[in-house]
Amino acid sequence: MAAANRLEARFSRKHAHTWVGYKVHLSEICDESQPHLITQVATAISTSSDIEALPKIHQGLADKSLLPSQHLVDTGYISAEMLVESKETYQVDLVGPARQDYKWPPRPPHMQSTNMPMPDGLVPHALGRDFFNREGYFYEFFGSGHFIFFQ
Repeated sequence: MAAANRLEARFSRKHAHTWVGYKVHLSEICDESQPHLITQVATAISTSSDIEALPKIHQGLADKSLLPSQHLVDTGYISAEMLVESKETYQVDLVGPARQDYKWPPRPPHMQSTNMPMPDGLVPHALGRDFFNREGYFYEFFGSGHFIFFQ
């Protein structure tokens, strides 16, 4: 919790930007023959992923009869599951760049010894940097969405 009067406000970081608060997802009409108008505004806790907001966005657009036939989105909204769900549930074609093919990171050097097995429940996630800009490895704990950082 970052603020007593805003219980869902969280500290977040995306690339070089940090903030305390929420995420906002904006949808707009991008048809060349129409004015570019914002048609949907959805807010979410800042630590949620973009893809988690997509069903709420589509439902909000459907409730207003504003669903597009094609929804142009960035990489954060694209997954195989969302491509299928958007088409089957809302008859919307998601269009956007696919994610890079991420590979599991190697075990950190201090865990490569045969005497030190990978702790139960830790799944390698990514090589990266923590909030102090230290390079290390992120491991997800039991698929919970909670991560542990090892330097």
